[in-house]
Amino acid sequence: MSHYSHFVVRLTEDSGRNPVEEIESLVARSMEDAKSHALLGTSRPGQGFRADPCARHVVVFYSTPSGEIEGCVGEIVARWSKQKPPARIPALYQPSREQVQGWWTLKGIKRITPGKKLGDIPGRSATGHPAVSTFRNPKSQMTFAGWTFERDPATSLCEEAAP
Repeated sequence: MSHYSHFVVRLTEDSGRNPVEEIESLVARSMEDAKSHALLGTSRPGQGFRADPCARHVVVFYSTPSGEIEGCVGEIVARWSKQKPPARIPALYQPSREQVQGWWTLKGIKRITPGKKLGDIPGRSATGHPAVSTFRNPKSQMTFAGWTFERDPATSLCEEAAP
């Protein structure tokens, strides 16, 4: 198993949650929290994740019918397992809580600039593929991929540094 300190998540309706509402909830919770933290639930546990004290980012997005991506970028603060989830789970996740395999505390969430596409996500998956090939099929099961960024994804995808 390859190890990674960053990952990219594509949100789909298959999770039982609306991707638009999930992004809006992440951004809102981050803005409301005193530490700028928000909790993300993923369909994969992230077993290959290894925290890097210098950098650990996640890009969370969904694809629009026009081929653009909408979503956000955040820094990973902590990882929680399905067996030992965090104490307070956001209401958004309650109906689909059993499907969540990994919990991630994120901070400093920034919205992706409108007009961005898959090809704008910098870096490559843990298997060496860019986002265009990793997530090209909107019907595929690929919703979580370990990632290597060659530059800060927030700088590449977001207009401003503050949420």
